[in-house]
Amino acid sequence: MEYPKSCIFFYHRGDNFGPPVALDRYLKEEMEKYVAARFPLGFARKQFFEIALYSNGNLEYEKKVDIKREHDEFWYGDKATDIILEITNQIKALLKIAQVTQFGRKKFDVGIGADPVCAYSVSLLRNMGMVKKAVYANYNDVTPLRSNNNLFNALYARVVKSCLTSADYVWYRWENHRNGVLAKYGNIKERAIVMVPHGVYLNQNHALPKINNHKIVSAKATSETAGIQLLIEVMPDLLKVIPDLEFIVVGTGKYLPTLQQLAKEKGVENNVKFYGQKTHEETLQIVNECSVGYAAYVPTKFRKTMEADSALEVLGSTTSTMEMLGASLPIICTIGMGISYEVRNENAGIAIEWSPKEMYDTVIKILSDNERYKIMSANARKLATKYEWQNIFDSALRGQDIVMNNPIVLHK
Repeated sequence: MEYPKSCIFFYHRGDNFGPPVALDRYLKEEMEKYVAARFPLGFARKQFFEIALYSNGNLEYEKKVDIKREHDEFWYGDKATDIILEITNQIKALLKIAQVTQFGRKKFDVGIGADPVCAYSVSLLRNMGMVKKAVYANYNDVTPLRSNNNLFNALYARVVKSCLTSADYVWYRWENHRNGVLAKYGNIKERAIVMVPHGVYLNQNHALPKINNHKIVSAKATSETAGIQLLIEVMPDLLKVIPDLEFIVVGTGKYLPTLQQLAKEKGVENNVKFYGQKTHEETLQIVNECSVGYAAYVPTKFRKTMEADSALEVLGSTTSTMEMLGASLPIICTIGMGISYEVRNENAGIAIEWSPKEMYDTVIKILSDNERYKIMSANARKLATKYEWQNIFDSALRGQDIVMNNPIVLHK
């Protein structure tokens, strides 16, 4: 794939920073001509639809429409009016791009859709001759449910399958992410695939190790599957050895009250600090002030339900994990996530089984030996350099893999 000069990008966004926001920023800076269509996720607190046109990074056109609806736990909302609104906004974006491309007389080199609905719209643009290549940037879709409505879930599955087979390129986070998608949707034959993992902006992170700083940080949604409870469980024993140990929890979710109650029951509420929802910039500042990153998740075999974030092992890593590595924080992660293998192999932290004893031993091991900590801290930063957003997107738009612990390069 030849590196493009012009691009159209459709994506849904919430309130947090993530790969689509990083890609949006990259394309705005790198493309000669760029159109961004930004749609609100159902659970976004700020509900607005926006379309913007850039030339060499300069904004030429922008239209933003505020949407009056209550945020919802599902991506697109779960009411008939939500679905109609989604379709209406997609049509508005398609019509604007038809106008910009003069109905195909001025083609864009590539169109990217960061979820199935957006990727479907991008495929339509290609079929109508407005973009040359269509990319399905599949960052998530191993999720079992997008609605409480079985009919909508069935339609959604058909859209996913269509995107997987019709896109010129399908992006996956790592090899096991693709395995999870195939397990859910069947033996799909993509036209071409590219491994595009999560990344990090190294210039936003402090590179110095935090010696004698006994703060562990978690920066992710506080769902039951996020595994935050495991460290809280062993905090009483850890405080006997490391009295000034703190566990900083950034993020919110339905499980947050349960975690807060658990901390009280264990008598560690003064050492487990819940910061709630923070902006990306605030989260980075907090991460930079801590010494160890927490990326443990409840393994699938221990989960009683398939929640919206239950496929994290398949997805490989999270943005916050990469940012903690970029801040020179050794990572405590559970075996099964893609990044766990590299953390272990590169001695950039410790990958553990889901076990209170292993969690306890790991925290003591990392924080009780300054020399070991310095080595792990340096290795964490070194590992993060492999995953700078600039390098990831440069490679992805050329159809080249950034491979996460996977020697197999898969294309056509």
